[in-house]
Amino acid sequence: MDIFSGLKKDIEEGIKQGVDAVRSTATLVKETAEELTEKGKTQYHIYELKSKLQKQLSELGGKLHQLAKAKKVKVANQDLKKLLTVIDKTLAAISKLESKEPAAAASEKPVVKKAPIKKQKTTVKNQGQQKAKKEISK
Repeated sequence: MDIFSGLKKDIEEGIKQGVDAVRSTATLVKETAEELTEKGKTQYHIYELKSKLQKQLSELGGKLHQLAKAKKVKVANQDLKKLLTVIDKTLAAISKLESKEPAAAASEKPVVKKAPIKKQKTTVKNQGQQKAKKEISK
């Protein structure tokens, strides 16, 4: 009986240590998951703010371009002048391509309908399949 009571005590102690290890690991996993969740939320918030900033900068650039084109704002900075010139050229290229688009569609050659291709009675592939079916049915 002494061996069995000692074995029972060892098993109970092992189970207790295992449960304690699982609890401490679960606590650690929970804390880590919470930290990762917070980091993810923060990164997503940063992404949203950067997207908002990008939109605001685009609006600012558009308004600056409109005001400079209407000569309501005098642009003295050479970098801005170059950028405004590049933007004007890009807009002109877009406008030119858009004006050609309907004319290009009208000048395309009409689609010629081709006569349907007659289907062959049996192909090499079909002959092989037919032979295989005959052999299986035998």
